[in-house]
Amino acid sequence: MKFVYFFLLVFLFCSCTKELDVTIPSMPKKIVVNSLFCPDSILKIHVSLSEGIESDIQIVENAQIRLYENDIFIQNISYLSKGWYSSNYYPKAGMKYKIDVNIEGYDIVTAESLIPENPLISAFTCQLLEGFDLDWGSHNSNVKLIFKDFENYSNFYELSFFSFLDNVNSAGLADSPVMNHMSDLSILADSELEFKPNQFFFSDNLFNGLEKTVFLNYLGGTYIDPVNNVIKNSIFYALFKTVSPEYYNFRKSWTKHVYNQDTDIHNDDPIVLLFKGDPIEMYTNVNGGYGIFAGYNQQYKEVVYIP
Repeated sequence: MKFVYFFLLVFLFCSCTKELDVTIPSMPKKIVVNSLFCPDSILKIHVSLSEGIESDIQIVENAQIRLYENDIFIQNISYLSKGWYSSNYYPKAGMKYKIDVNIEGYDIVTAESLIPENPLISAFTCQLLEGFDLDWGSHNSNVKLIFKDFENYSNFYELSFFSFLDNVNSAGLADSPVMNHMSDLSILADSELEFKPNQFFFSDNLFNGLEKTVFLNYLGGTYIDPVNNVIKNSIFYALFKTVSPEYYNFRKSWTKHVYNQDTDIHNDDPIVLLFKGDPIEMYTNVNGGYGIFAGYNQQYKEVVYIP
C-alpha cells in the first residue's frame, strides 16, 4: 500500500503542468459576528468584515451592538480591543439572547440563541479491564456517563474528556484520553467520527426524555511501575456541555472544515495530504452576515474508579 501512495505522488509531481491566470471575482463584504457564550463568563463578541482568502482579517472598532434577553433590551455592548466587544453581563441558563450589530455603511445584522439548562449527571465511572496495551503503555477501561435527558423538546450535547497529571508540582492539562471501540449509538449517529473530532457531539433523538448511559472504551490514565503495580497517573474529568441547536450545527460543520483543510493534523492520511478535501460551507445563524452566535452550558464531573 505504501508503494501505491509513493507511485501516486511521483506520478502527480512528474506530470505536466500548465499555469492558468484565473481572476477570482471579489465578493461583497459582510459583517462577521462570532460569539460562543455560557453562564460562566461575561458575554463577549468579536466583529470583523468578510475578506478574500488572501487577505487578513479586517476587524471592526466602531460597531454598535445591542443585547436583548428574551426580547427585552439589556444593554449596549462596549468595544475592548482587536475586534472584541464585551458586556458586563453574565447570561443565564434557560434564557434566549439576541443581538443586533450596526456598522455605518452596512445593513444591520442580527442573531439569536439560547442557553440550555444543565441535566443531572448521576454517574461517571471508569473500570479497568484485564490486560495492558503495550503500544500506549496503559490499560483499556470501560467508561460510563449517566444523565437524565430533558423531555418534550430536542436537546443537544457535547462531551469531551481531559486529565490533570496527579504528580507532585503538576498543574498542566495532560493529553486528552484516547477513546476507541466506539459503540454508543447516539455518538455513532451524530458525531461525524470519520472526520476525527476532538469532542463527541450528539442529539437526544434516540433517547428523548429518558436516562441516557454513554458507554465508551478509554485508553490511558494508568501505567505499570517497575514492580508491575498498576498506577493511576491522572485525575480524569468529563466536560459535559448542553448546547443550543446553533452551537450543535456549527460544531458539526466546523469539524468537517478542520478535517478537510488542516493537513498538519492529518499528515498520516495520504489522500488528505494530496487533495485536502472539499471546502465545507460553514453554518451561520447571523442574519445578513456570517459567523456564529450560540449559547451553551457546561459542567465538569470527576471520574469514580470502580473495581
